[in-house]
Amino acid sequence: MLKPFLKGPLSVKELSIHLRQLIRESFPFVSVYGEISNLRKAGTLTYFTLKDSDSQISVVVFNTAITHALQEGQSIVVNGTIDLYLPVGRYQIIAKHIQPVGLGLLQQQLESLKAKLQAEGLFSTEKKLPLSILPKTIGLITSPDTAAFHDFIKILQRQRWKGKILLSPSLVQGHLAPDNLIRAFNRLQAFSEIEIIIIIRGGGSFEDLNCFNQEKLIRVLAKRKKPIVTGIGHEIDTTLCDFVADHRAETPTAAAQFIAESYTNAKVQVFQQQKGLCQWIQFLWHQKHQRLQTCKQRLQSHHPQKDYLLKKALHQQLRHRLKNACETVLQRKIFFFQQYQQRLLSLPILQRLKQQNQHLEHAKQRLNFLFEKKYLVYEQQQKHLTRRLELLSVTGQLKRGILFPLSNDGKLLQDFVTFSNNSTLNVLHRSGKYCVRIVEKFGD
Repeated sequence: MLKPFLKGPLSVKELSIHLRQLIRESFPFVSVYGEISNLRKAGTLTYFTLKDSDSQISVVVFNTAITHALQEGQSIVVNGTIDLYLPVGRYQIIAKHIQPVGLGLLQQQLESLKAKLQAEGLFSTEKKLPLSILPKTIGLITSPDTAAFHDFIKILQRQRWKGKILLSPSLVQGHLAPDNLIRAFNRLQAFSEIEIIIIIRGGGSFEDLNCFNQEKLIRVLAKRKKPIVTGIGHEIDTTLCDFVADHRAETPTAAAQFIAESYTNAKVQVFQQQKGLCQWIQFLWHQKHQRLQTCKQRLQSHHPQKDYLLKKALHQQLRHRLKNACETVLQRKIFFFQQYQQRLLSLPILQRLKQQNQHLEHAKQRLNFLFEKKYLVYEQQQKHLTRRLELLSVTGQLKRGILFPLSNDGKLLQDFVTFSNNSTLNVLHRSGKYCVRIVEKFGD
């Protein structure tokens, strides 16, 4: 039975305490059936929403032994008590016992639609569009008033993403959301510069996310010309938009990380390549510098100027040695000359030379006299011998008229033994050559 009206102004906490006491006394035990939505765990506690087509209520379970078989969308009967959670003023069921009934109607409809669209090939991998590795412009579909939008922007700013975002605002909850999403998607399709379209929404109950399971929205997304990335709900939340998309991110934050990751990876890759290029350039510079130094050293060791300087130094050394040697020899010769000069001056050689010159002149005169005298004697002997030779020569005999017998070959005959009477022979006279016949030989 309800208590009478409380007088006087009350604090929020006081009112909440009175309401909790009233609820506990009025509903010591309840048994409620519905579908599980937004199932989640926090330590030893399990939270989910029990819903039907018209309403929903929060449920908390302290006994983990009765929650191991619970599934999203499952129809159950919850037995427990009604309580008021003072910090937020929200009533909830404290479950003592849970009895599964089966999949709920909404979940069955969703599974049926999923199977239908999958049979038509809308979720096939062959229809997935390739994603741009480094998108410069992306299209974003979400509500600008949500925390998911601000978290998405913060992640991109934190990662220093340099691209451009074209926002197409839309409702992301309620029965009007599917048509809003379709119009927002078509607006972005018209921009040729957009490379990827991203659809994001924060976490929520099954009913909150049910707008992303509508058939008309899925069919519009399936005819996309731009690749689609979804980041809807929490990690455990899955919508039909995730199946038709080209890439599914678990959360809006994960979608931002996926976009920024390509830029970050490209930036890291560029940095690594730049670092590698700098190292390679430094290596080449060091290698060329060492080679240059080696060439300079080799050039210096073989430089003509070095050889010239060495030759010049050697020439100077040899010249100095030659000069010293010449000076030494000259000094020695001068020394010897001076000694000889002193010795020569010390001897009475001039007087002896004068006497020797006188003897030489006297001997020269005698030699000339004897030579002239001997010459006259030899000249007379030569003339006498010449006269005698002329008398004994053939020419002299010819001049006196003597005949000389000659043989047939012109030689002078020594005897006439080989000649007989009436034979002929040749004779030579100063007047010429004659042929003589032997008339008679006398003597032997």
